[in-house]
Amino acid sequence: MSLKIQNYSVAITELNREILTNASLEVHAGEIIVLVGANGSGKSSFAMSLLGIPEYHRLGSVKVDETETIDLEIDEIARCRLFVSFQSPPEIEGVSLFDFINSSYRSIHPKYGLSTFKLRKKIMETAKQVGLNESFLERSTNQGFSGGERRKSEVLQMLILDPKVAVLDEVDSGLDIQSTHKIATILKDKVAEHTMGLVVISHSPEFIRKLQPNRIVELKDKQFSEVSIEDIEQFVED
Repeated sequence: MSLKIQNYSVAITELNREILTNASLEVHAGEIIVLVGANGSGKSSFAMSLLGIPEYHRLGSVKVDETETIDLEIDEIARCRLFVSFQSPPEIEGVSLFDFINSSYRSIHPKYGLSTFKLRKKIMETAKQVGLNESFLERSTNQGFSGGERRKSEVLQMLILDPKVAVLDEVDSGLDIQSTHKIATILKDKVAEHTMGLVVISHSPEFIRKLQPNRIVELKDKQFSEVSIEDIEQFVED
């Protein structure tokens, strides 16, 4: 299982702003890559572009395993089991977090998924694991959630949807020290199962070290390049 990006060019259509030019990156199952870069370098835009959102003009190749996603619609890309979290997860009024996860799960696993009873049990157990009270499952998705609670909600969704590749944008933002350690451990354990590859966008050296990534990649000048863990301090936000 892998994400293979080749000769990938991305531009924000309305702004006529280019994010990437003929860039390449590979992520394999059992591997953690941390993506760093200066503010405004395009890290979040890169992540969002992978979903096929129309505002991003894309050229090149983005494969999940052997499936080319560059010309697929958003729902088709999700069914390829590519998960991308939002830097600022939106509120979805009137749709409970449980219903949202359940609907997403049924869309991605239409034939061989868990029964509703087993899925509810798994969601409840996983919510507790990431540090969310069961009451959050009945609340409108992200409505009234703190920044840290939204991050935990994103990790909960990822764990239930069980993607082949996950891209998490600043998933450590808004978490206290204990929660940061817990989420880092959960992510490491998930990747250690060798069923998923993970890309994490982060500005936190402490969180990056807890993740113990296989590689650290910098987005600079519209290209990806590897950097050493000793260099991550320069990417800390003020």
